[in-house]
Amino acid sequence: TSLDFEIVVVDDGSTDNSLSIVKSLQSPKLKIICQSNKGASAARLAGVLAADGRRVCFLDSDDVAEPCYLQLLWNALEKNKSVGFAFAKVSHLDSPEEVYYSSLSLNEDSVVLDSTLNLIKAGCFTASMNLMVERNIALDAMQGRGHVLASNDYDFCLRVSLHTEFVFVDEVTIKIDRRPDGISHMIGHKQVAYSSIVVDEIASSCGRKDSEFTESVRTRIESTLPSAIALTLKKRDIKLLLRLAPLVLRYCSMRLIKHTYWSLSHHFSVK
Repeated sequence: TSLDFEIVVVDDGSTDNSLSIVKSLQSPKLKIICQSNKGASAARLAGVLAADGRRVCFLDSDDVAEPCYLQLLWNALEKNKSVGFAFAKVSHLDSPEEVYYSSLSLNEDSVVLDSTLNLIKAGCFTASMNLMVERNIALDAMQGRGHVLASNDYDFCLRVSLHTEFVFVDEVTIKIDRRPDGISHMIGHKQVAYSSIVVDEIASSCGRKDSEFTESVRTRIESTLPSAIALTLKKRDIKLLLRLAPLVLRYCSMRLIKHTYWSLSHHFSVK
């Protein structure tokens, strides 16, 4: 890339030799921050606070950036001055031909029409690794989110969507690790549970009352909450179950009860 950039590495209480490897690079572009383990949200916030640039990107420890990563996303934002968030396609480390991307409603400039609604309807159609966002927007979106212990990508994108629309880049910029022994699968019950929690929180905070939005919120939560309950029960995570309880009361319906019963039957029958 021809862009001038810096790399901020946040060591969030690592227990391997990754910190010593990073320190050995000795690059003037490199800035290293060390902290005790506080989770993905806190680590990303620390990185953004330390960044000097106008725009920021993220790269998790189990993902690989393509050489075109920064330039393509930067170009999309430069072309669409009113937009503060660019995202692209993702491929998988163990399956290069598989691309993670959902079909969305875009205008002629590839800007997503109503990003918040699309995120509710489609789920997290982007991840926090294949994006570039204005630093000030990122900071606003990340404040007070330390309680979100999983599904951080979804939470971040939902929060950003309250500030700006998204522009799509039709290229693969990141390879992600989604193998059965990868990080994402190790906390699967939390990922599903917090995906329900953050949708409920965004619905409460954004103030939207239009029927399409409210029905989409209900549909999204009814599709994720049953599995969240079943998987969290299976993990015996009582604290997280208590976090889910208000959602059960708020969105209780015969459809939710039926789906929860089916999820419990399925997950407790699988060894």
